Amino acid sequence: MPLQTKLKYLFSAHFDDNTSFLQKDDDSSELDPKRTSYYDLLELVKEGKKIILFELLSATGSYAVDLLTGKFWARWQIFILEPTVTPLPEGGNFELVYFRDCTATLNLYANGEKTSSLTHKYRFGWNYKLGDKTWTQCMVIE
Repeated sequence: MPLQTKLKYLFSAHFDDNTSFLQKDDDSSELDPKRTSYYDLLELVKEGKKIILFELLSATGSYAVDLLTGKFWARWQIFILEPTVTPLPEGGNFELVYFRDCTATLNLYANGEKTSSLTHKYRFGWNYKLGDKTWTQCMVIE
């Protein structure tokens, strides 16, 4: 029995040049078939594109982080997750933090039956860098 790979949330990244990038439903890379859509996004950033808004989207909810202000959105309600230093010193830059925690469960029974599941936790937010200092703030969505 193969593990279910359909993701609950897909990401969308919006850039400062008014373009955007949407994760593919199958999470495959167009640049390298062994990689995920996130690889393609990172390549765009390496080429000089600047992400200003990052969203996680599903049929039941949406979450976002504004990488110009550091503000988070949940179902289009703004809220602020504050780091231990507030306000942040001026002059730094926000950079995207995003990854998925994946847990695979496989149950094998004495009668030969197998069941499996795959669950994800989505972590996203920002690193704020100023000189040699970095502050991090993330949200976790199940």
